[in-house]
Amino acid sequence: MIVRLNRAALPLYEPSGERIELLPRLRQLGEKPREYQAHVKDPRGGWIHGRLFALRQSVEATRWRRSGCSAAPSGSQETVSRESLECAEYFMVWSTLPAAVPTAQILEFYDCVGKSSWFSNA
Repeated sequence: MIVRLNRAALPLYEPSGERIELLPRLRQLGEKPREYQAHVKDPRGGWIHGRLFALRQSVEATRWRRSGCSAAPSGSQETVSRESLECAEYFMVWSTLPAAVPTAQILEFYDCVGKSSWFSNA
């Protein structure tokens, strides 16, 4: 399984069971994508083991994602958090594919690296 991460809909956890704080990790990203062990709670109990893949997006992609964040439906009183705006700088996917499948290949499976100018390192 490979899914684009929605941090509100798919909380991630350390192997120890502690909730992963994404922004401190994301802020440390350099030029290349990074991989982290990240598990989700199985609704039937236990854990689903997986990996989080994160990379910094291009300025254009960040601007586009931020404009989508601020476009609330008419009449909506929702405000966008600073965390959401900051997370818009990053592209993240979570996968259950085994460690034998390298980061670049998983991102390629998701059809992003090498096929789009949205990423600063593509």
